[in-house]
Amino acid sequence: MSDKPLTDSTSDLPAVPGSNHLAAGSLSSPSSSLSMSPAYPLVEGGPPAYLSCPSEPRLAARLSRHLTLRRVLTGIFIAFTLAYLVLSIAQLGEHPPPPPPSGHPPPRHYPLGLPSDLRESNQRPTPEKLNATLLAPTSGENWDPSAVPLDFFVMSKCPDAVFCENYLYSIVQNLKPIVIPRFHYIATLEPSGVKCMHGPNECAGDIQQLCVAQQFGGHQAYDFVHCQNQTPHRIGLERLATQCAKETGLDYRKDIQPCVEANGTRLLKESAQLVKKIGVSTSCTMYVDHKFHCIYESGWQTCPGGHSEKDFTRAICKAYRGHSHNKPKACQGL
Repeated sequence: MSDKPLTDSTSDLPAVPGSNHLAAGSLSSPSSSLSMSPAYPLVEGGPPAYLSCPSEPRLAARLSRHLTLRRVLTGIFIAFTLAYLVLSIAQLGEHPPPPPPSGHPPPRHYPLGLPSDLRESNQRPTPEKLNATLLAPTSGENWDPSAVPLDFFVMSKCPDAVFCENYLYSIVQNLKPIVIPRFHYIATLEPSGVKCMHGPNECAGDIQQLCVAQQFGGHQAYDFVHCQNQTPHRIGLERLATQCAKETGLDYRKDIQPCVEANGTRLLKESAQLVKKIGVSTSCTMYVDHKFHCIYESGWQTCPGGHSEKDFTRAICKAYRGHSHNKPKACQGL
């Protein structure tokens, strides 16, 4: 290592023409302050021009505003989300889901209302097996072989039956020339007679509806049923039957009561036997043209043919065997 004292090395550096390098002698001594060459361009009150960046403060300000806006919007979104969750939880607490109708079994994962062998084996039915399940025309009913049978398997006071009967009523009215509604009643056969799930008034309602259907046909029976369904808690009462008979052009004392007293129990027993033979156990189960179509039990279930108004209309129009010019307007375009 040399003992020679350090000297100002810049003194040996030549000046570069046209450059902004420091000129020789600009540093007088190590302790002296830094001075600029007169040839070095200066910005008044600031650093040298080649070190200046006038746009940098503006970019920093814009970035700061952008970040602030994002934070504000994120905060608003989180606040609205939390408020929505709190309100949803509060509403669930105030309005819990309604329980299933009393006396009805909870919905099951396999289809009810199908032939007994399919239901008991818990198999999903094939169309071939369903199509093989035929329903004979009800004894005594006005039967038109060209009309499409629409069969309801119901309990007269069952909320599900009331819903599906009301749901299809306007469809049947629009297709009246080519469809015939028929009603079959789910009840328990006992040695002492017939027992209905919703009590004796349900048995009375079943019998009243069966008597109208047997004597005056499916459409007048449907009008009678639809009238009773407007006040379902009164179904089975003679006063409601009298009122609905009048609204459908009948006289209860003359047209319905004699059948109720003489043949009512027998008709209900025969209907319950038919339902048991087919293997239907769920109210409301619907068949179109002797084929299983749909179940309504606290909601639509197992509906291979669909459950919309258009689906029912299409199924009935497609199954009609009469002349095409007899089809109503509702069948057009399906």
